[in-house]
Amino acid sequence: FMDAHPGEVDPVVEQVIRSGARFSAVDAYRALYRLQDLRHAVAPLWRDVDAVLVPTVGTTFTKAEVDADPVRRTLMLGRYTQSGNLLDLAGIALPLGTTPDGRPLGVTLLGPAGSDLTLAAIAARLLDEPAAPGPVVLDLLADAGLLPSTRQEAAA
Repeated sequence: FMDAHPGEVDPVVEQVIRSGARFSAVDAYRALYRLQDLRHAVAPLWRDVDAVLVPTVGTTFTKAEVDADPVRRTLMLGRYTQSGNLLDLAGIALPLGTTPDGRPLGVTLLGPAGSDLTLAAIAARLLDEPAAPGPVVLDLLADAGLLPSTRQEAAA
């Protein structure tokens, strides 16, 4: 299609698709088998855990930064959530406002396939303060080093 219709596919999409030409069918099946092994390795986690909370994006970029290196920047934006797609996990993204310097802030809850209602219930609990992100979520992100602490130190 791309050869027959030059310029009709987004250049970044075309770059990603064409990069796959170096792989054989054998490579593709090996990757699929490896992915299945990883899915089986992760499956026992869900016996003890209802959800995993990850940043929706690990960082933010300006449009100019994305335009300068779109494939790499896009991969970096999905650092914490791409595994959810590959492992067939359910997910729900929660917008939590902005960081102190004005950048968007959000987290994603991941769970096993079919856990949509559980994730929605957890999300509702995390977002029980409609005007601002729940302090528990901000504290979790700060403890993980993903956001400056918002805790008020107790007066001595």
